[in-house]
Amino acid sequence: VGGFSCWTGNMFESSDKFVPHGATGVLKSTASLFFGFIGFDEVCCMASKAKNPSRTMPRALIGTLMGAAILSGLAQMALAAMVPYHSGMSTASFEDGFNAHGWAWAKWIVAVGEISLLPLVVLLSIMPQPELVAAMSEDGLLPSIFSKQNKKGVYFECIWIVGIGLTVVSFAVPFAVLWDMISIGVLLSFNLTNASLIQVRYGNGGSLAQPYVNMMVWTLFICTAVAGFTAERGIVRQLLDGKSMDVACALLFIATAVTSIVIVFILQTRYKTKCDMDDRSIFKVPGVPFLPAMAMFCNMYLVSQFNLINWAYLAVLLLVFIM
Repeated sequence: VGGFSCWTGNMFESSDKFVPHGATGVLKSTASLFFGFIGFDEVCCMASKAKNPSRTMPRALIGTLMGAAILSGLAQMALAAMVPYHSGMSTASFEDGFNAHGWAWAKWIVAVGEISLLPLVVLLSIMPQPELVAAMSEDGLLPSIFSKQNKKGVYFECIWIVGIGLTVVSFAVPFAVLWDMISIGVLLSFNLTNASLIQVRYGNGGSLAQPYVNMMVWTLFICTAVAGFTAERGIVRQLLDGKSMDVACALLFIATAVTSIVIVFILQTRYKTKCDMDDRSIFKVPGVPFLPAMAMFCNMYLVSQFNLINWAYLAVLLLVFIM
């Protein structure tokens, strides 16, 4: 409300003012802002606590996504209206904007609000981690200490280990680096989730009962990743910049895209669903394997917006945790 009250100029006057960096800038911003949408994956992690997940989970996810999108969009629009990009403050915060308009009291309200809410956001982000890590431990992916519970059913040791690990990372890594690393990590984890969804739907839930399905899903994972990366780097970005598309990237995109489509149709036509689709107590994602495959491609397309240095940072961090 304060930002809209300080509306300056007309951002809709021209496309140069409304979208100063064009479609490329919009796509890059979309990938960077994905950090603000990680709340709905926490909802998924707490699904085991829901009394009626088939009814509760879809509503919770849709509500979380819509709420985050609307509130985030309004806040960004208010800031853009208050501090136009061409005013020379392209990286201004709400505090800078209010200070430039002489609203010192609003500046301090925002500053105090940010300091108060950031720890709450961090705690909410940590909340589902013990449940997630414990499930991985029960599947044998992590040591058994992560799935040990005390007399009250709390993953005490897991909470301490995860909390200390995240605290060390937050102290050692600059937030500007963490922001992009988290966005990349979230998008990649969503790709793993989509791949797992296909695996479970076709019989590989808990055990490798369908080895050929497993091989095709991992091939699909790689192909959609390559297709998304080559589509963004070698085709779309080049055309938006007024350049010719990279022929090698275009050919690689066609090859991996066609391979992905073939795999999806093979899964759909040659293999039967191994879960009870009539059980109303469990929410079933529609459009499998088509929808997960398309999601994997879109996620990788967004990931390709980031600089390679951020990929290197994430790789180093993952290597440290694996070691």
